[in-house]
Amino acid sequence: MFHINDYIMYGKTGVCQVTGIEKGKLIGNAEIEYYVLKPLSCDTTIKIPVNTTKVNMRPVVSKMEVLDFIDSMAEEDTVWIKDDRSRFKEFESKLNEGSCLEWMEIIKSIYIKERDKQSGRKSISPRDRDISKEAKRLLFEEFSLSLGIPKDDVESFIINRVSNF
Repeated sequence: MFHINDYIMYGKTGVCQVTGIEKGKLIGNAEIEYYVLKPLSCDTTIKIPVNTTKVNMRPVVSKMEVLDFIDSMAEEDTVWIKDDRSRFKEFESKLNEGSCLEWMEIIKSIYIKERDKQSGRKSISPRDRDISKEAKRLLFEEFSLSLGIPKDDVESFIINRVSNF
């Protein structure tokens, strides 16, 4: 169970702060406890049942976990699925899973493919570009909070750490 002021990852919404835990009544007078979440990326409020399993909710990773993820990134293998439909389905599944390692794998796979295609004057598909952008948004938002640095500095932080490793 999360507590007020905890930061959590909530599905593809991204980092949210738990601003309240409230009770409310549903249809049929059943009482339910729910989290009141405030996404860091937008000015909105989300209310979600405490015991929901429909959307992935997990604690934000620690600074040490972030550093371990970055340090292990170079060793992580990437697999490029040639069939666009299968690849998009796989990437969407990984985006929805809510795992930093999965997001890093997506980013690395698309980065390597884009680099390889640029040498042949081709580019990746717009859908691959969008998926990479979404994975970066989620990953960088979480890493930013954990590392205590601005979101715009996360990519250069990762590049510097990997190149010095």
